[in-house]
Amino acid sequence: MIRSLFVRLQTVAGVLPTWKFILAVGFFCFALFCVVVLPFSDIGFPAAVTYSGLALVPVLYLAGVERKHNRRAAGGFAKLGFNWIPVGIVVSVVLIFGGAALSESSKPGRDPSAAMPQLVGMTLADAKDALKGLELEARTHDDTADDRQVLVASNWTVTSQHPPAGTVLGDLAEVGLGVVKHGEMAESAAPSEGPAPVSSSTAAPDPTSTDRREPEPHNACLLIDPGALGSARMSPTLQAPLHSAATSDSEAIFACANDLGEVTLEVTAHASDSAARTAADYATRSEILTSPFTPFPNALRVPFDPDTAGAKVIATQTGVSRISWSLGSYSLLLEINSDPVVQGLTPRHPVATLDRLIDDIVDRSRVVIANGSW
Repeated sequence: MIRSLFVRLQTVAGVLPTWKFILAVGFFCFALFCVVVLPFSDIGFPAAVTYSGLALVPVLYLAGVERKHNRRAAGGFAKLGFNWIPVGIVVSVVLIFGGAALSESSKPGRDPSAAMPQLVGMTLADAKDALKGLELEARTHDDTADDRQVLVASNWTVTSQHPPAGTVLGDLAEVGLGVVKHGEMAESAAPSEGPAPVSSSTAAPDPTSTDRREPEPHNACLLIDPGALGSARMSPTLQAPLHSAATSDSEAIFACANDLGEVTLEVTAHASDSAARTAADYATRSEILTSPFTPFPNALRVPFDPDTAGAKVIATQTGVSRISWSLGSYSLLLEINSDPVVQGLTPRHPVATLDRLIDDIVDRSRVVIANGSW
């Protein structure tokens, strides 16, 4: 039998180009090796089943070449016996997909007795990663009661969770997370303060009013110069712009970030210029520098002029900076995650570098938004 197999291989080797024959035999040997070894590995038996189906592929190919050669040698009309190749193809497909199905079904599911981890204090991005490992989805809500929508998860901090840490998960599929922007406080923990009330003479119209019109979609990435990012030793590659449409409870938001999440810009369309100035002032109010667990310790805070509103808050100690300003009925929030400045080491992102980047984005936003070319 072995001698017969060897003769058949010699026949096929004489018909096929050498590289095709070597490739087919090499693939078969590799697949056969996997069939033998994989049952003893972490991948296990299902993967061995898949590779057994793959091992049949070169066998069927060589068998087809041999059958075609024999038919030609016999004059083209000789009976060559039952053709097992179609059966082999079916078996190969069943083994390949059957092994994949077995592998999927044999994956260990979440332990029903697993406990909910402590997520409060984590960034939303990290919390989502932790939940993904437990096969859980996150449902977020703004814990400041402003009902803002989350566009860039790394810019938000988890302040509450349901169910609480330590709860047995069982068959739970979704977790509720309350989040705030870095440096903010949840409504339940914050003192009774908020944006200054708008005077009656400049009161914003009712959000449900029929006069309210949806702003045209804008590209916030046009407000950031990639060259300025490169000069600040940050990645100049920008992600695709994001857009969150206005609802009866929230404003339209246009956002952009670079690929490493070092720089994030959010532009919110308000009902009036005064509302935009109020939002800008609130985002960088002086209280965020002294709130518990602030990410802005020993930060430099430089207010903009009253017409622009807002301020620069640059914290090189933690590498977390926040800048807010307004342009007409738009409020802009720029958040920068830079390398912290460590005493004794040459800083990668000193105050001067960050300040130049901030000024470039602020100045560029004034020109682009004023021209309406975004």
